[in-house]
Parts: sequence; C-alpha cells; structure tokens
Amino acid sequence: MSQNEQRPGVTDAIRARWSALAPREQLMVAIALWTVSLGLIWALGLSPAWKALREAPAKHEKLDGQLSRMQALAAQAKAIEQERSGSAPDRNTTTRLLQDSVQGLGSGAQLSLSGSQAVIRMEGVAPQVLAPAWTSGAGWRVWCRQALTSGGKGLAGAGP
Repeated sequence: MSQNEQRPGVTDAIRARWSALAPREQLMVAIALWTVSLGLIWALGLSPAWKALREAPAKHEKLDGQLSRMQALAAQAKAIEQERSGSAPDRNTTTRLLQDSVQGLGSGAQLSLSGSQAVIRMEGVAPQVLAPAWTSGAGWRVWCRQALTSGGKGLAGAGP
C-alpha cells in the first residue's frame, strides 16, 4: 500500500491549495522551494566537501611532518637498540644520547657535564617542545638509568 493510498486527503489538499494559487504565487512558491532545496544541498552536501578539499593540502603537509618526525624517532630508537646489544651503555654513548636529546630542545637548553654529573639548564624552552621530547622517552630513560647507576661506567646521578 503506497503513501498516497494511505493518505489520499493530504495530497488532494496540497493539490487543491496549489491550484487555488495564482500563477504568480505559484512561481514565487516554486522559486522559494528551489532556493531552500539548493541551500540544503549546499549546506549538507557541497560545503563540507569543498571545505575538506580546501584544507587537505595543509593537513597533508602537517601529517607529512609528523611522519618524518616519527621515522626519525624510529631510526634513533633502532640505532639505540643496536648499540645497546643487551648490555649497559658506556659513558660516551650515554653522553651522546643526552647531548642529542638536549639539542632536540633547541638553543634554550644546555647540557653541562662535570665528572660523573650532568646538568641540563633550560631557559625559554616551550612546553610543546619539552613534553614530547622528554616524557615520551621512557624507554631510553630506563636504559640510561641502567648506565647511570652501573658502578661508575656511566654518568652517575644524572638519571631522570
């Protein structure tokens, strides 16, 4: 059973109302319906797609930057893992890792090595740079801590 058969009075009432309108009024109603329809098509269909196409190059560039950063971090992790070979790192390796980490923070961070101690001074280092660089490095921190507490082989007392 179709909707027209279920509600014959509704369609008949709409047709009767349409027939009662003057031709000029019918034209204005038709134009209004077309305007509303085109507005809905634009708002619900075309505008979001247009916006996505406009923003795609910037998002793509941002994601490429993130990908290259992730690949660099993966290469660094692989190099650390290969150097590690199951034993605690020596002083030179630990020092190089600390220096690489501090250089990644920018010119506001300085590493001072004095005997078996390492001091890192930071001035003007943005939290956005500091947080990912140091809080996400839990794996190498544990590895460095092993070196730092390994009986004078590493930099004792410089653990995170």
